[in-house]
Amino acid sequence: RGVQGPRKTNRMKALLVLVLLCIVAVSCYAPVKVEMSMETLCGACRFDTCNTVANAMNEVGSIMDLRVMSFGNGIQYQQGGQWKFQCQHGPEECKANKLITCARHFYPNQTQHFPFINCLESWRPQEMGKSCAEHTGLDWDRIESCAHSPLGAELEHRIADWAEHLNPPRKYAPWYVIDGIHTEELNKQCRSSLSKVVCAKYQGPKPQICQFL
Repeated sequence: RGVQGPRKTNRMKALLVLVLLCIVAVSCYAPVKVEMSMETLCGACRFDTCNTVANAMNEVGSIMDLRVMSFGNGIQYQQGGQWKFQCQHGPEECKANKLITCARHFYPNQTQHFPFINCLESWRPQEMGKSCAEHTGLDWDRIESCAHSPLGAELEHRIADWAEHLNPPRKYAPWYVIDGIHTEELNKQCRSSLSKVVCAKYQGPKPQICQFL
């Protein structure tokens, strides 16, 4: 018995080291960074959010770093020392864009904020904020207050700056940037199957679903 105890302990330690090595090996691979420039009342953006992006979240979310950048084809300008925004589909779109931006700020984990975004884009984004927040367990008062505050304006300004410095310059929405790269062909592939693009780009062990895409 005196010998078996240490041997058992050594086996447990070896097993623990093996498990830790496996975890480290998987975590060494960076998730595929997916940046989607969109605007909340754009029909194509809403379609993609609720279809190819939602599917990717369900299928390959564990190997994807999704960033929904809700500014699209807007324009930013300063007035009285504050950032103001003009959106392609009007003031209601600007408000809904900031709802998404604030939700991402307060709930940075994509598994928390994306269900809210998906819900918002599934209905009438300018009207469904409260219902979607309640449905997805987010604090609506906090998100709405942010959207009407200087914080919300500053957060949206950062998104606008990102959108204005894209290379190549964006021409339409939705506009996909994958690991810092955008091409017309890549954008078409993302719109067709974002999951397939993520699977192809990921360098680590792939989810089983990748075999069937």
